[in-house]
Amino acid sequence: RLERVEEPAEEPVDVAAMYRDHGIGLFNKGEYQEAIVEFRKVVNVYSDDAIAIDYLSKSHFQLAMVSFAKRDYLSARRGFEESLRYKSDCKKCHEYIEKSEAEYKELHYAKGLSYFRDERLAEALNEWELVQAVDPDYENVEENINKVKKLLKTLEGIQKSQEKLVH
Repeated sequence: RLERVEEPAEEPVDVAAMYRDHGIGLFNKGEYQEAIVEFRKVVNVYSDDAIAIDYLSKSHFQLAMVSFAKRDYLSARRGFEESLRYKSDCKKCHEYIEKSEAEYKELHYAKGLSYFRDERLAEALNEWELVQAVDPDYENVEENINKVKKLLKTLEGIQKSQEKLVH
């Protein structure tokens, strides 16, 4: 007669630890977006997992730095803000949010001036409206916008009167 031997119970698999470890590996390879996906899986199960939360902050920060380097300042700002959600005492996040906004405004204000000098009024208006949306009190942005709108209206009026002369 065969004796029945019980198999040892399998060790429970810590899925969250697997996601966390996978996320750390992705982070170390510079695959920050993919790492964020893994760390979110951990936080969905263990909302107070300090390691996953720390890496979520770091991953968002690194992604924001990539955007900042590409001069995609609004995306960078969003990334630094997201990083702050996980680590509210991130001083560099606050600094880079300010830098991102300053660089964005400076870039688009200067583009607007360049377009204005080249008599590309619609493009100048567009650039200055981007600045105004972020900071209505920046430099002379409101004054410039009003000036360009007035010029565009005048040009439109001239065009219409010329069309009447032709027809």
